[in-house]
Amino acid sequence: MPFLLFVVSALLLCLELLQTKLFAYSLNPSYFYVVIAVVLLGLGASGSLLSLRKKVRTPEGLAVLPPPEGLVKISLLALGALIPAAHIVFARTSDRLFAEIEGKSWWEDALVLVVLALPYLALGAIVAAILSDSRRRISLLYALNLLGSAVGCVIPFVALRPLGAGGMLAVLAGVAALLAVPLCKTPGGRLAAFGYAVLLGSLSFFFRGELFDFRMQPGGQLWWLEHGAKEAAQTKGSTMTGKLKRAYQAWDPMGCVEVTEIELAFDPKDVPPGAIVLDSLWFTQDSSYGSPLIRMQPGAERFFEDTVYGAAYFRKPAQPEVLIIGLGGAPDVQTALHFGAQKIVGVDMNQTTLDMVRESFAETLGRPYQQPQVEIARADGRSFLRRDKRTYDIIQLTGVDTKFVFASGNLAVHENYLYTLQAFEDYLRHLKPDGVLSVIYATDDYVHRLAVTAMLALQRLDPSARPERHVLLVKQGPVIRDLLFKRTPWTEEECAQARAWANAANRYTEPSGRKATGVFLPSYEVLGISVNEPLELQFAPDEVEPTDELMREMKDGRLLDWLALQPLDLGPVQDDRPYFFHTIRPKETREAWIYHLRRELEALRAKLELPLPALAPEQPPQSWQKMGGEGHPFFRQTELALVLLALGLVLTFLPLIWFRLCGNRIGGSLSFALYFALLGGAFILAEVGLIQRYVLFLGNQSYAFAVVIGGILLAAGVGSLISGRLHGNPLRSVGLTVLAILCGLALQTFGAPMLFEATSDLELGYRLAIGFAALLPLGLPMGILFPLGLFFVRQRGENFVPWAIGINGVCSVLGSTLAAPLAITLGFTVVVALAGALYLCALFAMMLGRP
Repeated sequence: MPFLLFVVSALLLCLELLQTKLFAYSLNPSYFYVVIAVVLLGLGASGSLLSLRKKVRTPEGLAVLPPPEGLVKISLLALGALIPAAHIVFARTSDRLFAEIEGKSWWEDALVLVVLALPYLALGAIVAAILSDSRRRISLLYALNLLGSAVGCVIPFVALRPLGAGGMLAVLAGVAALLAVPLCKTPGGRLAAFGYAVLLGSLSFFFRGELFDFRMQPGGQLWWLEHGAKEAAQTKGSTMTGKLKRAYQAWDPMGCVEVTEIELAFDPKDVPPGAIVLDSLWFTQDSSYGSPLIRMQPGAERFFEDTVYGAAYFRKPAQPEVLIIGLGGAPDVQTALHFGAQKIVGVDMNQTTLDMVRESFAETLGRPYQQPQVEIARADGRSFLRRDKRTYDIIQLTGVDTKFVFASGNLAVHENYLYTLQAFEDYLRHLKPDGVLSVIYATDDYVHRLAVTAMLALQRLDPSARPERHVLLVKQGPVIRDLLFKRTPWTEEECAQARAWANAANRYTEPSGRKATGVFLPSYEVLGISVNEPLELQFAPDEVEPTDELMREMKDGRLLDWLALQPLDLGPVQDDRPYFFHTIRPKETREAWIYHLRRELEALRAKLELPLPALAPEQPPQSWQKMGGEGHPFFRQTELALVLLALGLVLTFLPLIWFRLCGNRIGGSLSFALYFALLGGAFILAEVGLIQRYVLFLGNQSYAFAVVIGGILLAAGVGSLISGRLHGNPLRSVGLTVLAILCGLALQTFGAPMLFEATSDLELGYRLAIGFAALLPLGLPMGILFPLGLFFVRQRGENFVPWAIGINGVCSVLGSTLAAPLAITLGFTVVVALAGALYLCALFAMMLGRP
């Protein structure tokens, strides 16, 4: 049984991490947190329900829980079928999940989530049954549970790329069923279980393409590629038609990489005389957030010269040295090669993306990564810059808001650190005196926020600078913008060069009389973002009266006043709260969140006809309307938190009522319930904050998750073993352990950044070891509190052990659900501080319980 607990714990976390990949591919990023909620809800429900088991009488007349072997065997056999079944359901319903569809009821979403939770219900039953086995030491069992979970963190990094998502699901299903074979008591039973496992795993594996055909993210780029040709044609009033074909797909620990081939047919009258239609492919990560792959064909140079991609080179620099962060399908590298760069350093986090360009499409793209002047680094852009001592003529970022759902799912809160104030300081430090930072993005609001961030970063580096003199803003059509920023002011000659380049790029006159570039790229046309749009300067510092509102106010020295008057928050974001795309001010976000919470409670009060005053004002605050009302994912998290809170109360008190009806009471039961609830919330909040601190140091969110979760779990496993020696004076043991945790959190908050800064230029292997070692002083005491509480609960009744596990799991769900809104409104430092406060409250709860 102990070894089985170790393997099942590894399987559980492996399945959870794999499911984050599937949710990333098929759902809007705002709902990634649902993975964690589903997992912990299943585990918590299984623990609470398992505590309702009736005891049996031993020959000596003692009332004890039945041995767990029978329950574990049945759960494993059921798990083997539930893993593929739940994901088959998800594969066929994900495009409707959380969608606003006429006639669709909320219970449809709830039903799918219940189905997804069933494998975790079985897994939780196995873990809770083994942990409550009175024949074994609780500290040893819990240590094996943690160590197995740590191993499970690593499996997707090894297995996902060769097996794919469907293959991994099939293997996990087969392994789960195989684990039941040794528990069968007869040779016939073992043979039948073995045959069942082999058949289940084989069928799932060989038909994985049909069974696990996961649907793309609604509203993502791949979705628009499939549905956008008609919309694009209607927008342009043309007869453009198109069809798509998948040219490449590969899964890896960072997600699903795909390349789609677009075949478009234009009516000749829609193409200006002399214009060029380029063949192109489209790269997507997790069915969205992609870039074009430009075939090297006659006329391809027009894309590099006459579109916004060539804006950073308008001065025709001689053999520039270029740094490109976020490579995608390599169009920025191709552009740099076209303009004769003598050194090109490309940085990207995803190895599969790099291999896709380097191997599968090398000939199509002109073998850009094989050129002698090209150096490719697999790393996070910020982490790379911290180690890189070189300076560059051009630093290029093109749409780097990929928002990967890293292996941590909600724990990484799908944000990167490339648009923070500290990031722009790093970029400016790595520019040569006359170098250019080029950031291509879409829509004026976000580009204005980028411009404000760049200008304030420059002022922090050089307080005497006039930042508006350092900005050029290039516009192509209604959507695409390129922010060009220098550490030295743009001269009048350079502004004139930029205008001349833009005017020269507008080579063609359409029948309507509009000037345009005459470059048609099928992938952009399908997405409705055409590069056959006129190029112009939206802002240049030599303008007497700038037409751009931000630059006009900046020139008059009223930047802060202008920011305060904007309906959206366009000020810079910090590393501690890197939510660049959340443009509602923290105060307004809290105000809207509270209103929505009161609104939901008011709806419940009215439905139950409770004699209470109205809980919400009639008129919503302006901030609630800014965020789009009740359909905003931020508010849906509030709704889920309320549902989970209600469910948690039910799962907490139902067993207590059952225990009292059976005459099986525990002294201080509510205090113990509070103790385990606080531990669940504190543990998950601490993980959220710590993962963010390790991202920049390790250079990859997947590494950060593996190190933080794996390191804490391994250290906590050792702490669990130690807890077996601390039963003599429980209050003193809990008090000293909480003090150690608080000291560990303080060291992570204030000491770890200094350690990481001093060692950031070391090789990855050394940084992984340093990060892992830095977590040991914190993980060790974190592993003591839970088994210590379980020991004292078990002394009062074996049924209380799965009950305590259930409470912990349900409150971990609540913590994971609240982590995102807390981080968005308060920042990660406050999230870590809140975790420490919850641990302190757990100490007081234990004191009230008086074990």
